[in-house]
Amino acid sequence: MKMTQAIDNISKYAAPHRDRWHYLDYRDGKHDGFYTEWKYLNFIQGDMAGYIMYIVLDPELRTPIGSGRIIARILRGGDFHGGIEKVSMDRIEFDTQTASVRMGDSHLNEKTPHNYEITGTIADFSWNLEYNQSTPTLDGYSDTNFGVLPWEKVSWLIKMPRARITGTISIHGTPIQLNALGYSDTNWGEFIPLFSRYEWAQFNDEKISVVYGVIYRFGRIYRTYAYVEINKDVINFDSTTLNILERQWGNEETTGVKTPAKTRFEIKTGPYTLDVAYAPVRTDMIGVKVAPWLPKQTIAEQISRFTGSLKHNGKVVHSFSGLGFSEYSTKTWKNTAVTF
Repeated sequence: MKMTQAIDNISKYAAPHRDRWHYLDYRDGKHDGFYTEWKYLNFIQGDMAGYIMYIVLDPELRTPIGSGRIIARILRGGDFHGGIEKVSMDRIEFDTQTASVRMGDSHLNEKTPHNYEITGTIADFSWNLEYNQSTPTLDGYSDTNFGVLPWEKVSWLIKMPRARITGTISIHGTPIQLNALGYSDTNWGEFIPLFSRYEWAQFNDEKISVVYGVIYRFGRIYRTYAYVEINKDVINFDSTTLNILERQWGNEETTGVKTPAKTRFEIKTGPYTLDVAYAPVRTDMIGVKVAPWLPKQTIAEQISRFTGSLKHNGKVVHSFSGLGFSEYSTKTWKNTAVTF
């Protein structure tokens, strides 16, 4: 249903903030080694798109994968820049009351609950950007059982469905000024990526913001989430109406892992129908080796090309197209680069 919301007006010093780092809440000594948390931010300006992720796995160092990662990628002129950097836990500082964090030489500074500053450098790509929230925060899901064991619970906060991004990025030392659209979210919780997987897609233009997520269990759709913000209204779609209209498969270029080459879905609620198609343009395959007797949990982190429409009582309210972002998780025994 459609509902009008205002951006929450939490004081800068209110504690705790909704997008704070949550890992201290999970220090119960039971499943701490399976804890993970990440903050994802992206931006798009014309034919240029990029994403930056601040990730922590097992902050208590209960397992060999305990550490942080910074992933920073940008697609410009058909070329992919940036990379992935491992950060040891002794080089990570959290602010447990806000979203602020230092990971090595990269920083996220929550200046206010609706204004973030991020800085850093990876490989040939550096950034100094501000994110100013322009649409209401959405609760994707909270303490959702992501796996099959009762303690496997994960939360997803869509902090900035749409934001205005300003500042400077540099590629090979050449600065580029941004006045872009972007998005940010946060995921956290404890789970074993064995019997579950997910996919996610997100698109912004000046008028519409689209977010879509699916959790699979044992190969079947378990839960679905889809939100649209348009004209300062939020539409929360009925998950039971999801229909995958088209799915084409292909092998990812560098690893050969089978992933969707094109996805088209339709979802409805009341008088509204959302029809979205997207296909990856560039992909990072992120592998996580949890145990030697398990296949690698692999995430296809994608910049994708979107087309779609929002209809009201069968009449098109808004059509959209352009670059956006998507993810698809799978498993493989292939000899891929393990980055975690």
